[in-house]
Amino acid sequence: MQLTTRAAERVQAIRDQESIPGDASLRIARSGDDDGGLSIGFVAQPDARDEVAEAHGLRYCVEQEIAPALGSAVLDVGDGGEPPFVLRRNGNEADGTAG
Repeated sequence: MQLTTRAAERVQAIRDQESIPGDASLRIARSGDDDGGLSIGFVAQPDARDEVAEAHGLRYCVEQEIAPALGSAVLDVGDGGEPPFVLRRNGNEADGTAG
């Protein structure tokens, strides 16, 4: 999975607004619901099995079980409103949006 510059900037702005430590990682994981949704949040440390990457100065991690499905996806900023972030595949919004 990759992040756009806009998404990384938005995440960093949220981190600053919420006074989240700069070394916290953004984590993308299953939401826990049966709807196939995703959750995005900050964690102090990635899970030992997470796939960890860095883009545009932002460290992020993806839950191991969903990482293969998100391999070609790009996290981007939504077009306003909710959810604030969308996953895009081949330039199109993917089924799972995140917020």
